[in-house]
Amino acid sequence: MQPLIYKAPIVELQINPSKVAVALGDHAELELDAEKRVVVYLLKESRLPFGLGRQSRIRAGLLSPQAADIISPALARDAVLRVRVVEVEPAFVRSTARGSICLSVWGNPNDLE
Repeated sequence: MQPLIYKAPIVELQINPSKVAVALGDHAELELDAEKRVVVYLLKESRLPFGLGRQSRIRAGLLSPQAADIISPALARDAVLRVRVVEVEPAFVRSTARGSICLSVWGNPNDLE
């Protein structure tokens, strides 16, 4: 696997990173929706003790249009991608009063053609 996108922001963020407890290295999934936009889902482990419960899948928002253009061919082919959170900015740090999450996408560069 090689880095396909080093850092791409999630636009139209639908969650508060602090309330969902988003952390660096959290896993994420990407999907194409009906309008051919790339939707980002965060995968959060259960908060129950001893690993009880199941993993939750939380819709976080959309991948930025520039990054979506790059990664869409790989998603259309159902390529294996590794998506991780690489930056989290809580709302109280930003001047816009909204949090920010950035992702890194790794995969096979041949899947982008």
